Parts: sequence; C-alpha cells; structure tokens
Amino acid sequence: MTRLGLIGGTFDPPHIGHLIISQEALAKLDLEKVIFVPAGRPLFKGRVVTDATLRWEMLNLAVSSNPNFICTRKEIDREGPSYTVDTLKTLEREHGHNSGIYLIMGMDAFLDLKRWKEPEEIISLCHIVVAKRPGYERSKVADLEKALPAIRARYTLLDTPLVDISSTSIRRRVKEGISIKYLVPETVEKFIEDKGLYRGQNSG
Repeated sequence: MTRLGLIGGTFDPPHIGHLIISQEALAKLDLEKVIFVPAGRPLFKGRVVTDATLRWEMLNLAVSSNPNFICTRKEIDREGPSYTVDTLKTLEREHGHNSGIYLIMGMDAFLDLKRWKEPEEIISLCHIVVAKRPGYERSKVADLEKALPAIRARYTLLDTPLVDISSTSIRRRVKEGISIKYLVPETVEKFIEDKGLYRGQNSG
C-alpha cells in the first residue's frame, strides 16, 4: 500500500517548522512521500495572502533539498476556494482506494476541524497526523472527539521537536527589519529579500 503524507497551508512563507513536522511524519509513519499543497484561495484568512505564484516558488525552494518532499498545484490551479476534502478526493482517485493518505496538520488546525468543509468526509478519506504543541489542552481534543466521534480512531498525535515558529511571526519580523535567518531555508530567505516581500503589508 502506498503511504503518502499530505500537508496543506498558505505557506506564506514556508518555514522550517513545516519541514521538521513533515520529516518527522515521513520517518515515524514510514511514508513514501510528503506532498505539499499550497492553497489557492485560502479560507479563514483575515488578510491579503501573497500571490500564489510567489508562494509556489518559495515552497519549491524550501523542499528542493529533500527528494521525499514534492509539491502539487492542485489547489492553486483549481477554481474557487481551496477545500482539503476536494484535494483528498482527487488523490484517492489518482492513487486508488488502497492508498494510505496521512493528512499532517498542527494542533490548532486539528481543533478547528469541525469548521472545515465536510469534516466527516475528510475523516473517512485519510488518517490525520497532529503535531503536538506545547501546553495543548486535552479537554479541547475531547470536545472535538465528541463533535466528530468517528475521528477517535483516525488520528495520531506526533511527537516532534517543539519549534514555535509561524508564518505570521516571520512576516512580522521582515516588516520590522528583524532577521529571519534559520527560521526559513536560506533559499527562501534570499527569495523574500530579493522580491521585497512582507515589508509593507499587514503582518496579521
């Protein structure tokens, strides 16, 4: 059975936290590849997201040194808002029902899963891999299990090196003129500098 990891997001910009979580999932869950899926028109964002072409270029730079990481334009090229459930359905058609798809996400996204489009369908199409974060509340996970009972047998909590990095904090640092060295790959750092990204926009 093909075992594929899937990690989505705006990747605005991609950072080492994305790479560390993906590598841990790859190694600990014996995945063949991790597929990075940048969102085309992301939902729940209260700000202007960087143009998809630029985010695509940054993401490819970020993963280029790892032969087990690949990127797909499935959500960028799809018309309309980006929905994870549609991407999962497409992957199932492409790889067959016997493929094992492991959807990788952070704890915050996991706890918000009930707000996603067709959460029950998402649960049926994949196994969810949740990167722990410091101080997460078990009671909130219990609330999610109560709201989506089927999820109880469909997720794994992944122990990863605890790297408290977010794209929001990186955009803010660039805007304030603070170095982002070692927070993103060097190639991404240079791309951000060369393109003048995040210097004048809302960092929220």
